[in-house]
Order: sequence, then C-alpha cells, then structure tokens
Amino acid sequence: MSDAPYAFILSWERPVFLWACLDSLYRNTRKDLRFILIDNNSQDPLVRQVIQGFDKRDMFEEILMFEENDPHRMNKVMDVYAEKIGSYFYFIENDVTVPDHVCWAAEYERIYRTYPDIAMVGSFCEKSDFIPPEIIRDKDPSLDDKDVVFYSKKNSPERNVTPDPATDIWPHDSPTPPGRLILLSKEAILKTGFHPDAKLAREIGKNGFHWRVCTTFQHRHLSLLNWYDTPDEKYREQRTEYFRAMNSAPGRNRLLRYLDHKLDRLKHRLWKTR
Repeated sequence: MSDAPYAFILSWERPVFLWACLDSLYRNTRKDLRFILIDNNSQDPLVRQVIQGFDKRDMFEEILMFEENDPHRMNKVMDVYAEKIGSYFYFIENDVTVPDHVCWAAEYERIYRTYPDIAMVGSFCEKSDFIPPEIIRDKDPSLDDKDVVFYSKKNSPERNVTPDPATDIWPHDSPTPPGRLILLSKEAILKTGFHPDAKLAREIGKNGFHWRVCTTFQHRHLSLLNWYDTPDEKYREQRTEYFRAMNSAPGRNRLLRYLDHKLDRLKHRLWKTR
C-alpha cells in the first residue's frame, strides 16, 4: 500500500470548475499523492460525469459521494481517515487550478519540512482573477454597490499582495493563507477541527501553531470569475447558508442548520421545475 500523503478534494456543483481543477491537479502534480474525491451532494449530473472521467484516468484512491451538502463534511472525513493520515495532508477546493512551472505539493512540503513549527501552508491566488469593480459597474449599471463589492471581491486582502517569487514565504503576518489549496498538520487539525479560510488560520494560531504562505507560485481561483459566467442568485444564497452553518459551533443552532438545508433543497427543486 502506498504511503504517499493524502490529498482531499472537496467538490460541490460547478462541473466546469471541477473539470479544470482535476485536470490541473492531474497534469501538474509531480509528487505522489493519494487523491480522495469528496462530493458534497452535487445535484448537477455533469459533476458525476466529470468525476467518472478522471476516475478512468486512475486519479483517485477513493471517491466519496454523499447525499447531503454538509458544511462540516471535512471534520467527519477526518474522523474516518485520522488513523490513516501521516503527519500532514492536503486539502483542495474544486474551484482552484495549480501552476505548471512548479509542483505545488512539493513546494508546500518543502516549506513544511523547513519550518518545523508550522501547521498550515497555503498560497495566494493570481491577482488577475479579480474582476475590477469598474468593469462590473460598466457592464451592469443595475447592480447596487453591495453587489459590485460582492462580485468583484473588492475588499479581499489578496487583492493587495504582490508575492516575490525569489523568496519562499510571505514575510508578513497578514493576510493569512486562504483555505482553498493548503497543506495541514494532522496534529493541529485534530486539535482545532476544520474551519473555512481565515478562521482556520486563526484557530491554528490560538492553539499555538503557526502558518506560512508559499510565494514561489500563485494558484487560480476560478470562482472569482463567477460574475462573467454564472452570476446566479441561487449559488450566492446557497453559499451564504453553507458558510453560515459551517461557522456555527458544533452542537449549536442545529434546528437552524436543519431548516437551512431543507430550504436549500426546496429552492433547488423549484429551480429545476422552471
């Protein structure tokens, strides 16, 4: 049996993004990894076709298809895989692509082994993926200021970073690594639990661990381009509800989360009947 590190890919909807993500990982990961595809109850039938296509390429060690879009999915997956995982693992969301000039996973591992005090390694996205607010405003004058800020991600701290490729790591404490393409210490995650984006870095810090941002490459963040392709209120609403549930403390607001998920399912059925 392979002793290569695990790499968990969390998938939900957006089959075009998923295909681009998997193709990028398949072509540009030059380190032996055990990919686990986790689908969080995608309703688009093309998602399953994309997954099956890369399964034919023998990309995955395992495919986990779930019947509920659970915001705590990774914590539950960790409960199952904790004993199998080595000292670290990778986590990837299905809307990122990795560069072809370096092996992203090898770069992360090198930093992880160079700085033994760290529990999280990430990278920033390419700034060109951010849509300028003025373009959105010019092409759709009907949008209010709040919508323009939302679609352009105007307030994202990643907009203001310019990594130096001659260095290994980002030399500042801010911004923290985005949580969409990361290496994580098993020891840290077993203590902190799994959280979205900046909250994960904060929890790691609270528990005495440290993080670094790799600056030898930037990844693509395809969801930043949503406004061009699918500026769909359905996805915006579902994403908001999903992260609201994920950010809630385990054991709290269970009724609210239950009702949120039921409402999402109802919205989806109504949308399909249009």
